[in-house]
Amino acid sequence: MDAQPEREEPEVDRLNARLEALGRCLTLREQELDALFEAAPGVMYRCRLNADWTMDRMSTASLRFLGYPSSDFIGNAVRCFASVIHPGDRLRVTREIRGAVCKGERYDVEYRVIHADGTVRWLRDTGALLRQVSSESEVLIGR
Repeated sequence: MDAQPEREEPEVDRLNARLEALGRCLTLREQELDALFEAAPGVMYRCRLNADWTMDRMSTASLRFLGYPSSDFIGNAVRCFASVIHPGDRLRVTREIRGAVCKGERYDVEYRVIHADGTVRWLRDTGALLRQVSSESEVLIGR
């Protein structure tokens, strides 16, 4: 008769229960973050510090301020945020934001955007670098 190894089901069950609890907690935090983004005045965003300003998250207020739904900008699905910044302001915006980030400061910059209807509008953008432990690129959060 072969001896059966002792099963570690109680430990596995405990770990699975812990993972489920963590998943519920993460879902709740995501819902809270969504609510904060939508409740804040203006366009709230979380984007990568790259040439396109690739959006990871953006409030639905973008439709009112820019004329485009936020889904257009998330992951550059339809357009990148850099494409709506007025060409005459793009370099200055990049320099000012990167300059503040390099100094460990918050940024506060005003610039023109081109609305979906073709009109030029002014936007005030404030934010800061979001410190992340496991990110491949630097991430900004602002409004």
